[in-house]
Amino acid sequence: MLLCFDVFLFIDVLNRRKNKQKQINMKLLSREEREIDFNEAYSYAYKFILCSVIVVSIPFYIIWKGNMSFCFFTTDLNLSGVPLLVLCLSFILVTFTFGLFLHEIIHGIVWSIFSKKGTKAVFFGFFNEPFTPYCYCEEPLSIKLYILGALAPALLLGGTSLVVAYITGNVFCLLYCLLFMTTATGDFFIVSLLIKEKGSIILVADQPRGSGYYIYK
Repeated sequence: MLLCFDVFLFIDVLNRRKNKQKQINMKLLSREEREIDFNEAYSYAYKFILCSVIVVSIPFYIIWKGNMSFCFFTTDLNLSGVPLLVLCLSFILVTFTFGLFLHEIIHGIVWSIFSKKGTKAVFFGFFNEPFTPYCYCEEPLSIKLYILGALAPALLLGGTSLVVAYITGNVFCLLYCLLFMTTATGDFFIVSLLIKEKGSIILVADQPRGSGYYIYK
């Protein structure tokens, strides 16, 4: 937690020194609200997850067929059967939960770097149903910077796990990759919507309640 505080403090210092950012007169732009169609989102999620499993798993299987590693811990714990299974599943649950929080922190760090207000433009919280963390940036950003912040967790967490899995042949690393890609499904969905109307968008901002976003034309 102290490391996260130091990172956000460093970001604030960087933002105070910004003096060459392009100024956009917000009064000349019109704001439009975009609500998420959850039926469309669920349909996208099924397709995205299925494609992710296929695209990620098939090359892994081809590379490591017959030599895949199911080793989870590097030391001999003298466990086997059900006790080892319970330990592995518990470890996965704890680390994945930590990854959910890290996912939102990465959103916040990247958006803070590109926001004129720095960390003051980024907010964290929890949804009630389901009880999950969230992060949103209230300051309008260019579409490229917004997309970069939206996809950063998937690229860092999922991408790192995938690289390690392909290098080591470890099945658990592949599982982590798929889990982190799954948690980023909503991010990819919003990015896909933004790309469809990219030519007409100047700035993008999150909705605080997380059910959509604002575009500025």
